[in-house]
Amino acid sequence: MNQPDEFRQTYFKQLSTQPEHWLILLDYARQGNLTLLCALPNHLFYLEILAGFLEDELEKWQEASSPVCYAGLNPLH
Repeated sequence: MNQPDEFRQTYFKQLSTQPEHWLILLDYARQGNLTLLCALPNHLFYLEILAGFLEDELEKWQEASSPVCYAGLNPLH
């Protein structure tokens, strides 16, 4: 496994354990388009990983009958 793949896996694991940091983004994505911006070109890699993570989570939420495991963490619901 190469270094970017290892970093991606580590970042996915960190995101998975801290849904309070990205659930609001997932809500926006569920409502329509979500645009992630980055001011520094060398940080675009992080946004690409975050976008992939959010896409995966969005698919999970759309497939599930109810997102029970995150229900208490979402401040909008």
